[in-house]
Amino acid sequence: KSVVIDSIKLQEEKYKKLTEENEKIKLDLQEACIKLEVVDSKLTEQDTNITELQEKLKHGDVLHQELSDTENKMQCLEGLLEEARSFLQDKEDQISEFEVMVE
Repeated sequence: KSVVIDSIKLQEEKYKKLTEENEKIKLDLQEACIKLEVVDSKLTEQDTNITELQEKLKHGDVLHQELSDTENKMQCLEGLLEEARSFLQDKEDQISEFEVMVE
């Protein structure tokens, strides 16, 4: 009878110990879940930051293309201006020659 009582007490001790360990594991898991939520939140924030940066880069690329287009147009206009100057110079030279001939 004493052996049975000792065995029951031993089983109760083991059960109590296992229950305590189980509770500790539950708390550890809850803590790990909280940490995972924080990490997930930070990752989501980083994803948002990356998306914003990608949008800024796209906008920058558009601005760069617009600047390049404007520079090309300016070069064309400078070419036309140079042609106009040359044409005017030719006309001025012709007028000067004509004036010399008239005199």
